[in-house]
Amino acid sequence: MAVVRDRRTIVLDEDVAEELGLRPGERLEVRREGDVIVLLEEGDWVEKLVRRFEERYGMPTEEFLEAWRRGEIPEPEDPDLLADFMEWEVLGELRRRRGACRGSRG
Repeated sequence: MAVVRDRRTIVLDEDVAEELGLRPGERLEVRREGDVIVLLEEGDWVEKLVRRFEERYGMPTEEFLEAWRRGEIPEPEDPDLLADFMEWEVLGELRRRRGACRGSRG
């Protein structure tokens, strides 16, 4: 969870900061793209988190996303598994967008 202190400061829970690989007091560059806030840093935390899901579920993200969106993977009743799939979907989309941005820069 993140708490917005003011327009310039977002405070992340310790577990979120740890997942992102941040050290105490470390700052991130933040950019707003429409309704999405993008966190930019040197380490590729999106890729790190995506790889965890790929290892956990034994398939590439692109394969998961195609099957998930076509309904070939049914929505699980287990709330933890559903949360994983939804997070993986968002991370996969972030990865795709970041790749597209990097590709357009040359």
